Amino acid sequence: MRIAFLTNILTPYRVFFFDCLFKHLGADNLKVFVMTEELPLRPWRYSDLKREYTELLKGLKVFWHGNDYLFSYNVNKSILEYKPEVLIIAGSWTYPTTWQVMMSKRLKRHTKIFFWTESHNHTGLSNSTKTNAYIRKIKKNLMERFDGFCLPGKYALETISELVDVSKKQIVHLPNLVDNKYYDMAGEIREKKQELRYAKKIAVNQFVFFTPARMCDLKGQIPFFNNVVDAIKGKTVTFVLAGEGPDRAEIERIGREHGLDIRIYNYQNQGQIREWFSLADAFLLPSLSDPNPLSNIEAAWAGLPLCISCYVGNGPELVIDGENGVIFDTLDKTSVCERISFILCQDKTWIKNASEISHRKAKEGFEADSESKKFIESIIGTK
Repeated sequence: MRIAFLTNILTPYRVFFFDCLFKHLGADNLKVFVMTEELPLRPWRYSDLKREYTELLKGLKVFWHGNDYLFSYNVNKSILEYKPEVLIIAGSWTYPTTWQVMMSKRLKRHTKIFFWTESHNHTGLSNSTKTNAYIRKIKKNLMERFDGFCLPGKYALETISELVDVSKKQIVHLPNLVDNKYYDMAGEIREKKQELRYAKKIAVNQFVFFTPARMCDLKGQIPFFNNVVDAIKGKTVTFVLAGEGPDRAEIERIGREHGLDIRIYNYQNQGQIREWFSLADAFLLPSLSDPNPLSNIEAAWAGLPLCISCYVGNGPELVIDGENGVIFDTLDKTSVCERISFILCQDKTWIKNASEISHRKAKEGFEADSESKKFIESIIGTK
């Protein structure tokens, strides 16, 4: 079976997934059409990540009110020439390229078309408002044209169900995947935990929460630190943040004002992130809006208890609240304090068990090779 993807840009983690598919499908049965070479705030270029199965489309980029709109001149012609039995569109529904494809009656006669979406309506952003009725009607009209949807989990299914009758559509499970063998090694590296902490000047008795994320409104660090103060009074807790962003100065100010041990590191490479996973006691992600973050999955493979907000898209698939971590509402002080206090009160036996559960959850639902095979089988089953 020939399977094609249409995506906005290439990213390392998407290429990792496509490489897994390519291994199982072969050269003649996978094609990834890419709308543009690069986009703002994305550090990757097509030329650095291209593969033998990828094709860069010619087109036009328009930026308006902080959004990008991609128009590809030859998209329908290129797809028709490849003759896929299934096409999966990944990217914004607002892209003119997406509409070009979905308006092609000729293409839809020969190819089943799926929309790959991770978005969901769970958000804590105060400026997030319901889509106006006119825009919702347009989106609904487009979504109903798809034969099915590729979705990562519960939140995404709930959201698409608000637009279309999913009982009349084909739903294919498609989680984000990471290089699990790489992050699985964090467990071995953890044997050097004391040495790693000494190098970072972190005491062995400190409880370390690790957050690899950009410091901005979406990631919720400011309300989290304002709300967590009471939960850590009198406790030896260190928060390690790896990333950059506009909220850094305010986070540092909150730390000074409340006496929080917040240590901020700039961008960390893959190897450094794995070391942080190895020396940390728990993973922390207090996002106010996060469709389907990779860092959760990486941390689960690394065997960390997961402390995440209720606004994190893949939370239901990764966290059993109270067993391998906690889920809290970043904006609710009581929720934050209760759930973080719960983690800090646990003994080594609980932490060890939570670590094993996190790793098991990762292995059951996010193992790259097996999930790629399952995806291919599911897609073949839609024909």
